[in-house]
Amino acid sequence: MMIPSRTVFDTWRTESVGAAGRTLWDSGEALDDEVSGARYAISRLAQDGLWSGVAAQSGETAIDVGCLRATSVSAIARNSAIGIARSVPDLTAAASKIRNLLTVIESSDLFVTDDWLVLPRVKNYPATLAATLATVADTFQVQLNPALVDLSQADHDIGAFVRRTLMGDGLGLALPEIGADPHAPRDFTEAPHGDNTGGTNPEFGRGLQRARLLEHMTGTVVETETTTAGDTTTTMVRMLDGSRQTYTSGPGVNRTEFRSPEGVLTATRTVAGDGTATVSLTRPGKSPAVVTERPDGTTEAVVDGITFPIPSSRDYAIALAAGVMSATESGVARGLPYLNQAQVARLEIGAKAAGPGLTLLGTAMGVATAENGYERCVAGVAGGVGLGADLALLALAPEMSPLRAFWTGASVSLGGSMVGNIVGQVLCR
Repeated sequence: MMIPSRTVFDTWRTESVGAAGRTLWDSGEALDDEVSGARYAISRLAQDGLWSGVAAQSGETAIDVGCLRATSVSAIARNSAIGIARSVPDLTAAASKIRNLLTVIESSDLFVTDDWLVLPRVKNYPATLAATLATVADTFQVQLNPALVDLSQADHDIGAFVRRTLMGDGLGLALPEIGADPHAPRDFTEAPHGDNTGGTNPEFGRGLQRARLLEHMTGTVVETETTTAGDTTTTMVRMLDGSRQTYTSGPGVNRTEFRSPEGVLTATRTVAGDGTATVSLTRPGKSPAVVTERPDGTTEAVVDGITFPIPSSRDYAIALAAGVMSATESGVARGLPYLNQAQVARLEIGAKAAGPGLTLLGTAMGVATAENGYERCVAGVAGGVGLGADLALLALAPEMSPLRAFWTGASVSLGGSMVGNIVGQVLCR
């Protein structure tokens, strides 16, 4: 099934489809009348002796062939009208529900994207209000999805019925599959999100919607503030969900702090003068998980007092290139989970970050939740490419909850944790 994009849906006049079906029916009947009239007129010519001979026989044959084709066209019109009448109530009901929902949703601080994602508008909300809006957006998404599925199903039923009619009913037209038809719509969004009956993996589609909502909340910049003290510059970037990233740079200082919407410090990243980068992930009630990457590319992690090597950013950058995978920021492939000043400037004009820090921060989270050496190696690679450890594994780690939203958004935005783990398994053999 194909769901029209919102832009296309806005051009639909579903209330007119029923009238079009009735017009088809009337046209089919009118054509039948014309065919009957033509046959009668020709037969009268022969009966009255006004036309005879070879020409008359040829004319009657031509009329028979033409009438047969015309009758087939009439059958197509009338049968198509039957199929339209059968599905129009579902089509108009779904379209009406969607339009009503759009009116309600967009009368608030929410909006609906072209591919039907319900998101909070980009404003500087208090953290509690931002969290509430995210919950409301998800609730409206649950209401919108079934209506989109119903719309798609009704539209598909009408199209499939008419297509079968065109291929039968005496004409026997050879039509390509809808997906291969050059005249088929191209501006559509892929099928059912969260539908329990349609789609090959509806739960995955629903998960993608939630991940994109989380990415929107944690990766959309609503405020930047830059201060300078001597040669040291500090830039604070506030995200839509209220979380903050603070970048401090100057002589001997290169530090990034990540704070939750509640203001709790969740992670710190520092870069030493020799280029050594260290990420420390706060774990309430436990020692921090620390990942260090040196200029030569060697990387190690310290979790619960145990030190072990993990694949370096150079390794997973090669894996990214080999797999023809792209990162959201050029810094991701280099293993740099922070925004430089140029990137922050871009954010001020509406660009997005991919969440509160990627790669090494992700690596720290991955290794903190891995259970054995092989899993830690895989987690190192998966975190390195910003794809993340398995979400089910992450859910078992309550101490990671402050960054769970980021983790979900980052992993899905770069292609899903499955891809990262596949890359990891290749590098960790």
